Amino acid sequence: MASEKKVMLSAGCYERFVLGYDFFKSGEEDEYKLQKNFSVAAHQGPVKCMAASGDLMVTGGNDDALRIFNLRSGKDLGHLVQHQGSVTCVEFYKNEESAAPTHLLSGSEDRNICVWRVGGWAHVKTLTGHKGVINDLAIHPSGNLALSVSRDSSMRMWDLGTAKLAARMHFKAGAADLVQFTKDGDEYILGADKKVTMNSVEGCEEMAHFTHEKRVTCMATTSHQDHGLITATENGSIYGWDTDSGEETFVIKQAHASRIRGLTVLSTDEASTGAHMFATGSSDGVVKVWDLRRVSGSEDTKVEPLCETNTTARVTCLAATTWEETKISKGERRKEKKRAQEEAEEEAEELEAEQTRKTKKGGGNAGKQKDGGNKAAEKSKKKAKTTQP
Repeated sequence: MASEKKVMLSAGCYERFVLGYDFFKSGEEDEYKLQKNFSVAAHQGPVKCMAASGDLMVTGGNDDALRIFNLRSGKDLGHLVQHQGSVTCVEFYKNEESAAPTHLLSGSEDRNICVWRVGGWAHVKTLTGHKGVINDLAIHPSGNLALSVSRDSSMRMWDLGTAKLAARMHFKAGAADLVQFTKDGDEYILGADKKVTMNSVEGCEEMAHFTHEKRVTCMATTSHQDHGLITATENGSIYGWDTDSGEETFVIKQAHASRIRGLTVLSTDEASTGAHMFATGSSDGVVKVWDLRRVSGSEDTKVEPLCETNTTARVTCLAATTWEETKISKGERRKEKKRAQEEAEEEAEELEAEQTRKTKKGGGNAGKQKDGGNKAAEKSKKKAKTTQP
């Protein structure tokens, strides 16, 4: 059986729902589409954050809980309860050797960061120390370090091997809202209000800064050689940046009519549908997919998305993931259907035979009980005759 890459884009909403969309290219119309796959009430209140890796997705809500879903099977795998406040950020860690993620980090309004083991979903450790809400967190590609930024105007670097604080930095200008590592892990990127900076991991020195007209609401790093960083703002605009030179590579003014709340890269796999593509979602419910090869050098609002959909809900976050999906041919599907039918018929025949055996056995016992009853009656009659005066 052949296999193909499946790309799924999920959106969390203020109305407590999570919506999943299959992203694919229609062979008949030769155009990209977003087709709704599922809708589930994931939390008791707004969905605050989400992360996806492989066929797993985790969401965090203002009900203090995390919900786990298997996107391949469509099963709800349950919830995780450890935080004492709304879950504000989540991130999976998957190394290059593993087929699935191994760990998950979650940050909360309770000022703590929880470390979870994926699979058994055991709570491994709680990282404490921040004096304010955790705004965002990021895991280094090596899995050895993590960064967290908080409303206490600090950034903390954690040694995940020992689960201890490795370094701490205080921001005089105020709290950072966003943090991410670059794909190679040599730098980390901070977003605070209208300014985004790229800094070295070793010396924490600023290497480049990217200024925006409005507050930056979300960002994503990519493996694209010309657009290593994509940012989105509260006025609905999208920017591309060259992380090597620090120069702006494209801008799509007012790509959305309202504030952009979610931004995610669809795939980092060059062989997958979704390579060179990213998605944005705004608070008016519209989700759009863009191609980096089409937006390069654009400085106006004429750039059109590959496709879009209206969720009819207030989008709060986005997550995208890919996995290998087994592709069954029509002939294989017919064989599988015939095999299932034959198995069902065999099972029915076995059940019928078992019922027949039970019926015969029950009938024999009934006959024996009847004979025993007659003999007892005759014996009782004889006894009655012998006792008569």
